[in-house]
Amino acid sequence: MRYIIFTLSLIFIIGCNTNKKELSEIEIDQIVNSISDPEKLYDIALSMRFTRDYEQYEASEFSTNDTIVLYIENYESEEKMFNRQIFFYQNQPIFINEIGYKPVDGQEIQYQQKIYLNNNEITSAYEAIIEDENLESLKFKPIELNISKFDFNKPKNAVHQKGDFEMKFGEFLIIEPESYLILDNKKSKYTVALYIIDGDETLNTLFEKQNQSKGKTVFVYHEFVTMNGINRMLYKGSYFVED
Repeated sequence: MRYIIFTLSLIFIIGCNTNKKELSEIEIDQIVNSISDPEKLYDIALSMRFTRDYEQYEASEFSTNDTIVLYIENYESEEKMFNRQIFFYQNQPIFINEIGYKPVDGQEIQYQQKIYLNNNEITSAYEAIIEDENLESLKFKPIELNISKFDFNKPKNAVHQKGDFEMKFGEFLIIEPESYLILDNKKSKYTVALYIIDGDETLNTLFEKQNQSKGKTVFVYHEFVTMNGINRMLYKGSYFVED
C-alpha cells in the first residue's frame, strides 16, 4: 500500500533584514524549522478536493497576521502522487519539501526532494529514494530541476476558488437517499461533488432554477467528515459570485 511520510522538522532564526539578500541553505533551514514549530498557531484554510479525469488535487494555506508562510499540496493520479510543502519568507517561496511516488524504469519508487529557492529561482535541489520509514538515514543527491515545474499560484487559487478552481453550478446528483451538489470549471476540467445534509437558500435557488443557474459561479464552504467509514466533502453553505 502506498504511504506518504509527512514531517515538518524544526530549528529557527528569522532575520529582521528586509533586503532581498540571498539566503544560504542553513538560513533557509532555520526559517523552515521555525515555521514548522508545533507550538506556533496559524490561520489555516483548506481547499475543496478537486478532481479531473483520474487526478485529485487539494491544498492547505497557513498564514499568520495575513502573511502566508506555507502551502501544502496533495496530488494523486494513476501515475504518481505527492505531498508538497512550499515555505514562504517575506512573500517569496524559499523552500519546497516534497515526498511522493513516481514511476522509474517500470517500477514505482518513493522519493523525497528538498529544493532551495532565492528570488523565485532554484539555487539547489536534492533527492533521496525512500526505502523504509527511517527518514534520518536518507542519502540526498543533487538533482537538476526547472522552476517551471512549480506553479506557486495554484494552491492559493485552489484555497480561494479562483482561476482554474473557480467553480460553477453544474447539477444536482441524487442517488437515494444521498444528494450531491456538482460544481465544475469547463476550462480547467476540475470538478467537485459536495455531499448535502442540510439545505439553505442558495441550494433552494439552484434546485428551483437549475437551467437558469447552470454556469453561475458559486463559492462554497465545506468540511471534510468521515461518515460510516467514508471520507466525505460536506456542503456547509455557499453564495453566488457576481461577474
